[in-house]
Amino acid sequence: MNAASIRLNSVSKSFGPDVHAVQDVSLTIEPGSLVTLLGPSGSGKTTILRSIAGFEDISSGEILIDGESIAATPTHRRQLGMVAQDYALFPHMTVRDNLAFGIRSSRRARRERSRLSSGQVAERVDRMLALVGLDGFQARRPQQLSGGQKQRVALARALVTDPRVLLLDEPFAALDKHLREQLQIEVRRIQQEVGITTVFVTHDQGEALSMSDHVAVLNRGRLEQYATPLEIYDEPATRFVAEFVGRINLLDGVVASGNAGRTDVVLADGSRIALEGGRETPAGERVQLSVRPERIRLTHASERHDDGLNTIMGVVKTVVYLGDRIDVTMNTIVGEIAANVPRDRSGDTEFADGDHVRIQFAYGAGTVLPDLLPS
Repeated sequence: MNAASIRLNSVSKSFGPDVHAVQDVSLTIEPGSLVTLLGPSGSGKTTILRSIAGFEDISSGEILIDGESIAATPTHRRQLGMVAQDYALFPHMTVRDNLAFGIRSSRRARRERSRLSSGQVAERVDRMLALVGLDGFQARRPQQLSGGQKQRVALARALVTDPRVLLLDEPFAALDKHLREQLQIEVRRIQQEVGITTVFVTHDQGEALSMSDHVAVLNRGRLEQYATPLEIYDEPATRFVAEFVGRINLLDGVVASGNAGRTDVVLADGSRIALEGGRETPAGERVQLSVRPERIRLTHASERHDDGLNTIMGVVKTVVYLGDRIDVTMNTIVGEIAANVPRDRSGDTEFADGDHVRIQFAYGAGTVLPDLLPS
């Protein structure tokens, strides 16, 4: 398949004077990559996808595929494949006929109609069903398929026309957790094997982090951050990203000094926290220190500890056992802090309400964010 690049230049979309669904979004999607549009309901992610597909006209800006504006190109000529949440399969057709219909109705097929034999159509259908793990399902009808099988058929039908771009609009939303996780792995494998440029829409953070080359986090129509999953999780650019993607501890502080890749932050109780890396922040600026619960090392106050780590003292408030780990929430002078602690057979991770504990994390485990309220 011929993978295409996609470029959004200052794209905005309004529905009337008061509803600004997308506001000045710019990003570049490289050929062959999978990019996820991630955000809560109303963030603009589906509007962007529909605009790429041609189902919505943007209010301003431009969308380019392979460097060419698609503003005047109707949907059927954009060479896109799309998978929706409801599968959109024809119930009266077999799996084979669902895919064959896509081939015969595509723009490419109309150009090749005189050269495309029934045997060639059948060969292409069989090849695509084998790719999605449904070889032998050609004669079945949609009502004879499970939810996961229907989703695979929908994916095969989207790919069988050899599109330049694949659009996935929350395709796993109707599936149970176990099946979702299976299909996430399968869709990523297929996308990489085929090498098609893919735009994926979801509100599920885990889905976005596990499947994507890059993630665009959207909030109220604005692009909060566009980066790799690792950067999104470990180096959130805004408070919204930090709170929306995974769990986070946020502590108020003031920058005491910042130079040579190190920032010292003084917390509300006067304690000093050292951070490595991250953005340069001038002394005196009010900030929020963010640290993920799983980056915290938790010990009882009476136990031996590492003096080379940032340290905050606290008292256990709640303990929740989650099988392979323990979720511990502590009260501290600088605010409530949560830690996600792996289970330890030696008993070193046994904590109870009221225990005095030492909360520690490495200098590179935290991130400094501007001290701004969520927008």
